[in-house]
Amino acid sequence: MADADVLVVGAGPIGLFTAILLTKFGFKIRIIDQRSEMVNDENRASFLNSRTLEFLHSIDPSLVQEILRVANTTTEIHYYKDGVLRWQEATYRSDSRFQHGTHIRQDMIHGIFVTYLERLGVHVQRSVRLTDFDRTFDTDGVSAVVENVGTGIMNTIDVAYLIGADGIRSRTRMRLGVSIKVIGTPVSCYIENKHGAVIVSICCGNLHYITMPVDPNSENLSQEDVIERVKLILSPFEIDIETMHWFSRIDGKQTTSYYPHFIAMLSTIFYLTPETELLSTAATNFVAEEFAQDRVFLVEPGIIGEAAHCYTPLGGLPFNCGFADSWNLVWKLSMTHRGIAQSSLLETYHEERHATAEKDANMASTINKLSNRMNEFPIELLYKFAKNDGLVTGIGVKYPPNVLNLYDHEDPNLAVHPGMRAPDGRVQPSKTQAGDAAIRLLDLFKAATQFHLLIFTGSLSRNHAALGRLEILVTSPEQYAYTFSSLPVDHPDLFNYVAILPAGGESPPPGGLFDAIDVYYTDIVNEADGLYATYGVDVEDGAFIIVRPDGIVGTCMPLSNVLVEEDYYFSMFSA
Repeated sequence: MADADVLVVGAGPIGLFTAILLTKFGFKIRIIDQRSEMVNDENRASFLNSRTLEFLHSIDPSLVQEILRVANTTTEIHYYKDGVLRWQEATYRSDSRFQHGTHIRQDMIHGIFVTYLERLGVHVQRSVRLTDFDRTFDTDGVSAVVENVGTGIMNTIDVAYLIGADGIRSRTRMRLGVSIKVIGTPVSCYIENKHGAVIVSICCGNLHYITMPVDPNSENLSQEDVIERVKLILSPFEIDIETMHWFSRIDGKQTTSYYPHFIAMLSTIFYLTPETELLSTAATNFVAEEFAQDRVFLVEPGIIGEAAHCYTPLGGLPFNCGFADSWNLVWKLSMTHRGIAQSSLLETYHEERHATAEKDANMASTINKLSNRMNEFPIELLYKFAKNDGLVTGIGVKYPPNVLNLYDHEDPNLAVHPGMRAPDGRVQPSKTQAGDAAIRLLDLFKAATQFHLLIFTGSLSRNHAALGRLEILVTSPEQYAYTFSSLPVDHPDLFNYVAILPAGGESPPPGGLFDAIDVYYTDIVNEADGLYATYGVDVEDGAFIIVRPDGIVGTCMPLSNVLVEEDYYFSMFSA
């Protein structure tokens, strides 16, 4: 008998987020971390993008409220030269309700997630590390061997699935034997051990920019002290400083740290590669070649978070990519574990997230190179951020065509396409009391295993026949079972039908389809600015759009083709 459904290895922000999401989806989980207590990671990942905040809002709006209560937000980048504003850009523009960058210390994120997870009845098992695992438990699960760090006592945990969110030096990834693909040139690295942490970046030639976080309450280090500490942290690698070009310190805003940093010419140039990760190092940009093997998954490279990918932290790309890994994986895991979908559905996790991680890593590599030439091309660097704001915000991520992102043979010419995040917009509930405010469409997409079937009705009189066929399917379970014989009709909660009518258009007739499903009007009377325009749907013809449980557009079709809806589900649900 399994001890739990899922074992999550690693209680960093991505591991905790994964544990929260799994619990919300009804999994019985265990989460372990080799550290004895929550580490103060205030100087590490600290940027949450718009899409990550949308994930959290779908789980529970109070999670976002708690984060925004203690976070700082930014909406623009300004570039000054010689005291003059030369360039500015609103880099977080999108249809999201969160049109800003969110800056919050990682230890604060830790605390918020741990508290929320405990409210769900799940506690992190600390001082416990993964040592090995065997994918033969009852031929349909994973037996994980774990060790108590303090006592050395070994135990076995039998689970259906194992998710590695265990960071850069992922034991899960190494145990799987997954190789990594290096992206770009190794131009910077982060080194951490018991002596402290150092970030080393190449400025140009032999010039290196070196930063080391320090607690000012316990230490007031001189330049010589800092250099000696850096050498100690870098050991067993040795560096010799030929020329010290600059030494200074930066106070960390709203933190207890300051950052001595200097630019120096090194007579010995070294690069730390991912192969040296056992020395607590991470360098260059890399993506794991596999994000999943059988029942073991990585988040952050097939192993959630930095277990699957690691690259320059500019723009928060690797951090937020880890949240998106988990968001992509858990609903698929839920459908498979509940016996609703075939196990082959899980293959799309690697297919979709690996491609995204590579794209992010390539962008990070380009930005990193530009940042090391800041005095030459600052505008080019900032423009790169603005141009790629779809990746920086997470809103512009697109998945390739597959069984989940299906182009219909009569795919209407819309502004949305399979594989992209479903656009957000305001809608007005039809059955409300006078004065009730409009809501956002994405508020209907809760963290659940549920497909959202958006019926843009268009003209009710023009599309009467197509809507009538849809009414028979929705209101008659027997007819639905006969028509869609491959679908799991015993799981009606899988399908959430939502009718969207043009603002100021015809009123739906009483009874029938519009009493059986939720009905909304677009909130903008001028349809040039409304949800129909956002989706590119003709206000007369209408359209039928299936949105996946993770908020990604699955397929689009004319209302007249609604009966081919089965084609979309067939490859997922049929035996």
